[in-house]
Amino acid sequence: MTEPTAGADPKLFRLQATEDPSTGDFILNGEKLWSSSAKHASFFLVCAVTDPKAGSPYGRQSIFIVDASNPGVKILRNLGVGFSELDHPDVPGKAGGDHAWVQYKDCRVPKSALLGPRGGGFLVQQTRLSGGRIHYGMRAVGMCKKALNAMIVRVNSRFTQGEPLKDKQMVQKMIAEAWMEVEQLKLLVLRTAYKIDKYNDYTKVRMDISACKVLCSKVQESVARKALQLHG
Repeated sequence: MTEPTAGADPKLFRLQATEDPSTGDFILNGEKLWSSSAKHASFFLVCAVTDPKAGSPYGRQSIFIVDASNPGVKILRNLGVGFSELDHPDVPGKAGGDHAWVQYKDCRVPKSALLGPRGGGFLVQQTRLSGGRIHYGMRAVGMCKKALNAMIVRVNSRFTQGEPLKDKQMVQKMIAEAWMEVEQLKLLVLRTAYKIDKYNDYTKVRMDISACKVLCSKVQESVARKALQLHG
């Protein structure tokens, strides 16, 4: 989805897929950024503008399934995220992180490569992202719990200023706050997942999904900061 010049606002996407009237094929031209696991993938899902003059700006995009071996696909650079390995420009296409900056140049794909209806790309994306944000929420809870467990191990093993670190009142406060934050995030994610199953309609759970997305980053930052402080 994301491009070097556009991410959160899909109305600004520039990668275009033009139809060849003689064959019915589509020809993709443009670039994408942060393509997940690109160097490992056998195919890519590419969001492209197919109908730039469509009445609704949300009906201008389509999703294509593009084989990674297509000669029109080129990984310009692999990008590290978080704890991913560093990029090594001397080994193009293989080294670096698992996300990628990908160029599509005269990339020809058959009409059968369309995923869903033409102009239905935005709906496909939103359906995927709505559920995906709950998956991110689950992983966020797991990462926060790992940090919390590391904090507990640390304060039980460290002795300073005449007593174990765990007996310091401020340390106990930090751990208690971290635990409360993690529990609140976990319960929000669980309730949101329950409502998705109950209604089977993402539009009815939009507020909950958005709340999960925001709270995940806030709680992760807060718990990680406390963990860093308690580890010195």
